Amino acid sequence: MASKSSFSTDILSAPETSGLHEAGLRFAAAQMFDQLMRFNAILDTPDSPDTSDKFARLVNALSRLNRAALSFKKYTDLCAKEKAREFKELDPDRDLTDNECAAWARRMDRLFMMPSRTPAAQPSAPTPQPASTP
Repeated sequence: MASKSSFSTDILSAPETSGLHEAGLRFAAAQMFDQLMRFNAILDTPDSPDTSDKFARLVNALSRLNRAALSFKKYTDLCAKEKAREFKELDPDRDLTDNECAAWARRMDRLFMMPSRTPAAQPSAPTPQPASTP
């Protein structure tokens, strides 16, 4: 029990919140395996009661726990994959995709093929006329 307590303390002190869910799943699995070992000890006695229904429920609960752990693993893998994709998109030295290249080309075409913008009209001084010589 001390090892379970120290394991729980280590998980709870970690900065990730997903560790709490993982710790709960592991703790529940450990409890279920302890119960399975007790069933094994009960079945070894000569006058063992019929506990097949309890054993079946425990195995069913263990399979549901396994399914939850698999779903959690899929979720963490998906989060890691999404984080890697976002990191790759933020990398300025990466190779652009065809769609990104086309978008940049359209922007550059629009920028350089448009007439240049003139500043807002400002009152200007009259332009000097060349003096006429007689």
